[in-house]
Amino acid sequence: MYSRKHILQATFVLILAGMSASAYFLKPTDVRIAHYYESVSMYKEAMAAYEKSLKGIGDQAFAREILVRISILCRYIGDREKFLVTVKRLIELEYDDPELTRAGARVAGDFWRFDMTDRRKQDDVLLFARRSGNRNFVIDFLLGNQRVYEALSEYEEAYDSGVDLTEEEMKSAVRLARWTEDLQKRKKWLERALCAAPDAEMTRELFTVCVALGDNERALQLASQVEPKTRDDFQALADLYDSVDDKQKAGEFYAQAEAFCVQELALIQDKTSDESKKLMTELVYLYWKNGKFEAVVQTVETLCDLGCKEPKLMDDALSASLHLWREKPDKLENQERVIRIARNMGKEAFVVDFLVQNRRFSDALKIYEEQWRKGYLPADSLKVAVEIACCMDDRTLRKRWLERGAKALSVDWKNKGLMDAAFNAAMELWREDSDNRENQERVIRIAQNMGNQAFV
Repeated sequence: MYSRKHILQATFVLILAGMSASAYFLKPTDVRIAHYYESVSMYKEAMAAYEKSLKGIGDQAFAREILVRISILCRYIGDREKFLVTVKRLIELEYDDPELTRAGARVAGDFWRFDMTDRRKQDDVLLFARRSGNRNFVIDFLLGNQRVYEALSEYEEAYDSGVDLTEEEMKSAVRLARWTEDLQKRKKWLERALCAAPDAEMTRELFTVCVALGDNERALQLASQVEPKTRDDFQALADLYDSVDDKQKAGEFYAQAEAFCVQELALIQDKTSDESKKLMTELVYLYWKNGKFEAVVQTVETLCDLGCKEPKLMDDALSASLHLWREKPDKLENQERVIRIARNMGKEAFVVDFLVQNRRFSDALKIYEEQWRKGYLPADSLKVAVEIACCMDDRTLRKRWLERGAKALSVDWKNKGLMDAAFNAAMELWREDSDNRENQERVIRIAQNMGNQAFV
């Protein structure tokens, strides 16, 4: 039987249960289970029960209360990751507890320091920093993690919300916009900064940006305020006046920009450096604008020797050499310049056409000969080679190409002029040695290809 002591203990427990029954039994079963686990120090089980109690519950106040309990238990067992997740959930539910927020920020910072490249960990740090209203820290943190666009967005958000940015903050925003290489963003922040505080350097920069964007109207408004000091300034002014067809002013500024560029290049000792190559590339553009086509070609060829063989530069050099050739097409130096550059670009077909255009048939046939021996002379090129050979005085040359072309010449080509030329050349060879069976067969083969069966 039970002793008096046991009966008293049981009675005491029942009394306590009765005192709290009205509160206890109103709670969900999972919460009552969680309370029990807490009472016996089974904290992990208590946390699991609390989590289960949150499922399907729409009462935010109840959810906040349970999550606070979970955060406390996380501290008991040292589960920092679960603690951070719980604090973030409380923030989503608009629970405001400065001490809990500071604790969450410390944990987020510790996790981030362990792996600074993890974007999710970075976002956790930013969440707490933004909640504390520390915009400067947020921007510095974003920049430290190479998130420039987001850092600029912080300034954008502050500006749009009516925050009066300081002059230093405006300059910082301009600097970030410059780093993004987005000219529209750069222009927008320069305009804002100049509205806040006029600045000659920023005005010059805004002018350059407007020219680059093609905003000639705004650029012309700023032009009178710009005192050119650098090559970029002179070039921007030249480009502006060139775009509005003021060729005289454009020419003056292009000439000054070229002079600056030449001076800068002369000061560089290592001509193979990236800075030297960059300046020479700029010079190609300026020489072109100033009509110095020989200088364009020479500069591009120098860059090629330095391993800088960009397609745009090569196109510029070819265009410049063709311009010089058109001025004096019979000058051999001008022709050779075009051929040299075209070959450097791998435009062998262009070279042959250019040689033919300049009636340098012998040189053109040498190229066709080389291609034939290598086995990659296309049918169209073979046709041209035969046409050229038929115009040559060299009988051996004519014979060689006629023999090659006779095998390829077919009715499919439908080229009466070529067929007639080939036939006439074959007849000429036959007349010189009419008993030669090879000469006879050549005439017959070409005549058959022409469909002239009666003649055969």
